[in-house]
Amino acid sequence: MIDFLKVVTLILVVIGHNKYIYQPDNNEIIHYIFTSINPIIYSFHMPLFFILSGGVYRICLDYGKYTSFNNLFSKKYHRLIKPFLRTSIFIVFPIYFLTNNSNQSAINLFIQTITVQNAQHLWFILDLFLIFIIAYFPIKYLNAYILLPIFFILNTLSYYSDVVFIQRFLVYSIWFYIGFLFLGKFISIKYRISKVILSMIIFVVLYYSYSKIGFNNILLKNLYFFILSLSGCLCTISLSNLIIRHFKDKIITSKTYNTLKDYSFEIYLYSCPIQMVFTSLINKFYSSPNDINSLLIYCVELIIAIILPIYFTKLYRILNSSK
Repeated sequence: MIDFLKVVTLILVVIGHNKYIYQPDNNEIIHYIFTSINPIIYSFHMPLFFILSGGVYRICLDYGKYTSFNNLFSKKYHRLIKPFLRTSIFIVFPIYFLTNNSNQSAINLFIQTITVQNAQHLWFILDLFLIFIIAYFPIKYLNAYILLPIFFILNTLSYYSDVVFIQRFLVYSIWFYIGFLFLGKFISIKYRISKVILSMIIFVVLYYSYSKIGFNNILLKNLYFFILSLSGCLCTISLSNLIIRHFKDKIITSKTYNTLKDYSFEIYLYSCPIQMVFTSLINKFYSSPNDINSLLIYCVELIIAIILPIYFTKLYRILNSSK
């Protein structure tokens, strides 16, 4: 179930990072749908990623995987920071340097890349590492009923911070801890179709009400968005739960599903840079496509962003094993 949720969330991320936004001029309904896709996805997909990470961390602790802080630090450094540095230095930085239109120096671009100021997708990996490290001792030694309100207060205070690293840690640490505490309970529930539909209706109502309500208080606005994000996460979890229960055998034996599951981390690392290059080339050589071609370009970019990281990784492993 967790693996299936990872694949679903990964697909949402790739769609959300799609740089070429299909915006047909002649069909208002399709135009509205496609221009709404990203805001809908961005309302909950990153909290869901942190919920999954927290839930997996809980499972790892239950099975005695992280025996000490040093053990956790070492494993997460190799799992997260090394790929982060390789991708930042050897993939993201060259792409930004070659497509840079701001006349910034290479040094400035390099610093922005390493500090994830322009590596749009890699911030998650760096922040997840920081959450693992900083939250290790509080999670180990503090009572859950004390820690959960603390994380919620920190989430509220995050909007008063101008330091990006601090702000993101404060925003997303609570989602990590929610996953740590409750993901096992969320996925163990047998959701019926009626409950799934109800969760979808609640999310849609909350989403479209968010843009209509005039919030005069920043705290109320952020609290509402927190509830909206939680609703989106629960909606995705319940729908995924329903799908996996009814089609489990077909899904777990699917070659496509297993490939996406096995290469999910690599797809996350490399899909966004591929999308950046693809969009840059399209904008340079094909700036005014019609509606049909725009939709085709949009779909092709999504497919390429998923397929190429898989083949790149396979090639890298073959070359690495032959040394």
